[in-house]
This record gives sequence, structure tokens and C-alpha cells, in this order.
Amino acid sequence: MSARARVLTGLILLGISIALFSVAMLRALVGDWDMGIYLTVISFMLMLASAFIAATATSAAFVPIRVFKVRTEITCPSCGLKETRPFEKGDYIFKPAEECPRCGKERYISSIFREEEAEKPKAPQEEL
Repeated sequence: MSARARVLTGLILLGISIALFSVAMLRALVGDWDMGIYLTVISFMLMLASAFIAATATSAAFVPIRVFKVRTEITCPSCGLKETRPFEKGDYIFKPAEECPRCGKERYISSIFREEEAEKPKAPQEEL
């Protein structure tokens, strides 16, 4: 369920619970205490359900998406020259690539990998 649908569901349940609570108070004022208490309990349960649904919608809406740099390694089988370049759409392993600048023979894509992110240096901790 998407975040927008969860928020809408929570708001609808909240509206129903407020209407049900109003009916419960009217029933209590008329003198039907048992029905008033039952409707009040049900309206509070619906309010709790709407709060839980709305709380999960906000946490699901802000999931960070990590983007990686993907690289392609091109290898010449005759002279062993290896070069890397950014990944291009349509790359696959063993796909023929351009000519080798060293020996002039055809190269192929030998691997496709994700470039590791360099760890951010941590600030040195002061000793007490």
C-alpha cells in the first residue's frame, strides 16, 4: 500500500470514528448508556487504528534510495590490456567492444561491477 493510500485510509477511519463518537454521545444523552459506551469504545479503537496507519505512512514515505556508480571493464584477450569506463545501457559480459589501442585486436567486456564508495573519514575523537 502506498504512503498516499495509507494517509487517505487513516483520514477516512478518523472521520468515521469522530462520527461514531458523536452518535455515542447522543445515545448517552438520550439515556441508552450501554449503547453509548459500546460506540465510544469502538470509536476510540478506530481512532487508534487511524493513528497507527498514519504513523506507518510517514515512515514508509521517506525511504532513502542509494545510487551507485556502475563500471564496465573491457579486456583484450591477446595482450591483456584492461580498461574501465562508465556502464552504458546494453552492456553485458562477453559483448564485443572496440579495438585494442595496443595490439589492434578486438576487446570484450569482461566484468560489470559497482564502484565501492569511499568511506567518509571520521572526525578524531578527543580523549578526556
